[in-house]
Amino acid sequence: MASRCRLLYGQKVFEKHDGERYRAFLAECRAAAAEGRAKGPSIKTGALLPHEVTSNAKKVEEMNEANATLLESMREEVELQWRGLVRACAEARGGREGRPGLSMVPVCDVSGSMLCE
Repeated sequence: MASRCRLLYGQKVFEKHDGERYRAFLAECRAAAAEGRAKGPSIKTGALLPHEVTSNAKKVEEMNEANATLLESMREEVELQWRGLVRACAEARGGREGRPGLSMVPVCDVSGSMLCE
C-alpha cells in the first residue's frame, strides 16, 4: 500500500476488514526490519515526512481505544513507518541503518511553537 494512503486510511481499514492477515503482515515487516533486510515485506515511507509520522504517533498515544488489538497494531505501524524513514535517510547517505555511511545529526525542536496547532 502506498505510504500516503496507509498514513490516512491504513490501520483502521485493514484491521476492520482483514485484521488477522494485517497483523501477520506487520509481524513480517517487523521481522524484516529487525534483520535489516532490504528485500521483503515493508511499510512504504517514500512520500512521508517525519512530522507526519510523529503527528500520527501522537494521535495514537492519545487514543483511548476500546479495541486493544487495533491500538497495538497502530502503534506497531507507526514504529515501522519511523524505521522506514530512518532507513531511507541512511540509504540516501550511502549506508544502511546502523552501518557506516550514515553520518548525520538529527535536530528536533520540541518547543511549544512546533506543535502546529
